[in-house]
Amino acid sequence: MVRPGLEDRRGEPRRLLVLAAREVFNAKGYTGASTREISERAGVSETLMFRHFKTKAGLFREAMVAPFVEFVDRFVQSREGVTATDDREELSKRFIGELYDLCRAHRALAAMLLAGDVHTESELAASGVLDEVRDQLERLVGLGESEMRFRGSALPRQDLATRTTIALVAGMATFGTWFFGTGRPAATSSSRSCPTPCCTATTVPGARGCRVAPDVDSQHSLD
Repeated sequence: MVRPGLEDRRGEPRRLLVLAAREVFNAKGYTGASTREISERAGVSETLMFRHFKTKAGLFREAMVAPFVEFVDRFVQSREGVTATDDREELSKRFIGELYDLCRAHRALAAMLLAGDVHTESELAASGVLDEVRDQLERLVGLGESEMRFRGSALPRQDLATRTTIALVAGMATFGTWFFGTGRPAATSSSRSCPTPCCTATTVPGARGCRVAPDVDSQHSLD
C-alpha cells in the first residue's frame, strides 16, 4: 500500500519540469531551449526528465500543447446547447479573452502557430506535435462553420474568418509592445471580456464577420 502523500511526491518532479519547461520555452522558443537548462531550473536530473517525457518534443507537448487541447475541449463542450438567440458578441469576447490568456501564458505555442511552416521538417513535426495542434485548430474551424450554417449566415470562407481571429489573438499575446505600442494588456480571463484595449473581433465560432473598433475596457490595465 502506498503511504499517504507518496503519490504526490512522486508527481512533483513532473510538475516542476512542466513549469520550468514553460518558462524556458516561452523565453527561448523550442529551438533555443535546452533540456539541460530545463532540468536545472526544475531542480530535477536530466535523466529523470527523460524518464518522464522521453524527448524534448514530448516535454513541449506536455507544457505547451496539452493546455491548448484542454482549452479546445472546454470550448467545444461549452457550445453544446447554445442557441441562435444567444449573445454572439459576449460569446466571442469570452472566446478571445480565454484564448488570449492561454497564448499569453504559453507564448512558445503561440509563436509556433504563427510560424508553423518553419517547423514542418523539425522534430516537432516528426513527433506528431504539430499534427495534434492542427487537429485542434481544425476542430475550432469546423465548429465555426457548422454554427454559422446553423444560423444561416456563414461567410464564403468562414474557415478563414476563424483562422484570422486565432492568428490575431496569438499575435497580440506574442508580440507585446511591438503590436500594442505602449504596453500589453494584463491577462484577465476571469472578467470574460476581450483583453485587448484596441479591438473587439467577432470572427470566432458562433459569430459573423469581423469588427475591429476602439473598445477600451477600464478593467484592463496596461503592464
